[in-house]
Amino acid sequence: MKKLSVLKVLASISSLFVFSIPVQSAGATGESGVESFEISEKIVKKTDCFSPDIECSFTISTEENTARTKTLINDTETGWYWGKEGLISFSDSSYQSTASILFSPELSETGLSEVKKELPVYINTAMLDSDSELKPNVYRFRITESTTDFEGLINDQNTERFVYLYIVYKNGTDISDGLKVEKAVTTYEKDGREVKTDSLEWSKDFDSNTYELRLKKKVTGNMGDKNADFNFTLNIAPSDEGEKYLLSYISPSGKAPVEVTGGKSVSILLKHGEEIAVSGLSKSDAVKISEDDYSDDGYTTSDSAENITDTSADPRTFSGSLVNDPETSDLKATVEFVNDKEVPIAMGVVREYGAYIGLTAISLAGGTLLCISNRKNRKNQ
Repeated sequence: MKKLSVLKVLASISSLFVFSIPVQSAGATGESGVESFEISEKIVKKTDCFSPDIECSFTISTEENTARTKTLINDTETGWYWGKEGLISFSDSSYQSTASILFSPELSETGLSEVKKELPVYINTAMLDSDSELKPNVYRFRITESTTDFEGLINDQNTERFVYLYIVYKNGTDISDGLKVEKAVTTYEKDGREVKTDSLEWSKDFDSNTYELRLKKKVTGNMGDKNADFNFTLNIAPSDEGEKYLLSYISPSGKAPVEVTGGKSVSILLKHGEEIAVSGLSKSDAVKISEDDYSDDGYTTSDSAENITDTSADPRTFSGSLVNDPETSDLKATVEFVNDKEVPIAMGVVREYGAYIGLTAISLAGGTLLCISNRKNRKNQ
C-alpha cells in the first residue's frame, strides 16, 4: 500500500474522510455523480473441474505527465489528462492502489463452466471538492493485472485496462458547487487503438490445458469373479499447491462425485466393466494408481495405458503424467487394469477314467430304475 503524498495530506481533512462515508454498490451514481465501479475476474473451466487456487492481483497507476494527450477510442479522438493519485482506490477508508481477487477450489462450483468474482473501486468524491488542481476534464487511470503462474492456466493476453473519468461541475457551470464524475468509460488496447468495454473484466482460461484421466476395470478368465470389488489407491502429486480434482463415476452412473486433494490418497472400489474419470489434471500432475495384490486369490494383474506413458514396471501400479505425452488427443487419457483368473480343466484325468465313470453312472441309473419298477409291481399286487 502506498503512503499518502504530502499534497494529499495538506489538501484537506475531508479528502481523507470521504473514504469512511458508505458508498453505494459498484457502478453506483449518487448526488455526487459516479461514486464507485467494479473490476472483475472470470475463470473459464470445464464443468467437471475445480477452480484453481490462485490470487489475481491488480494495481491502479497513473503518471506524472501533465500534458494533454489524445487517444482514439472506438475511432473517436478523445483528449485526456493523467488522473491524480488518490482519486480512485480499492479501499473506501484509505488510499489503496493494490488489491486481489482470490479463487479457491470449491465443490459447489463444479458443474459451472465459469466462475466470476468482483472487486469494487471507489472514487474519492471529497477530493473533487478539495483539490484545486482538478478541473472539468477527462482523467485517465491504468489498472493492471499481474500474471498468475499456475500450470494449465492461460492468462488474459491483455493485462491492462483503462478508466476515463469524465469530471464536470455538479450544477452545470457553477464552480461553487464543486465537481463530480459524470461517467466512467472503460477501455482496453487492441490493434493500436482503444476499444470501449461494458465492464473492466479480465479472463483466465483453465479449460484448454487441463485433461481427464479415466480408469477402467476388467476381469477375465473362466474363474474370474465379475461381481467382486477390487480396491485401488489413487494419489496425485500436484504441480501447484492447493490443487483439487473431481473423481466422477462413469459406470455405474449415479454415484456422487468425490473430491480428490492433491497429495492425499483416495481408495476406489471397482467391479468388472466399471469406470471412473479424474478431471482437472495439468501436464505435470503426477498420477499414481495401485491395485491391491489379488495373487493369493488366483488372479494375474496387468495394466495398460492409452495417450499417456506408464513409467512403472509393476503390473499392479500405474505411474505417469502428460509431460511425456504433450500432444494427447482430446486431452483424455485412459488406464485399464485387467485381472485374469484361468483354471485349466484336467483333460488327462477325464481320458483315463472316463469309461469307468460312464459305466458307473449307467449302473447307478439302471439300479434306480429297477427299484422304481419293483415298487410299482408290489403296489399293483
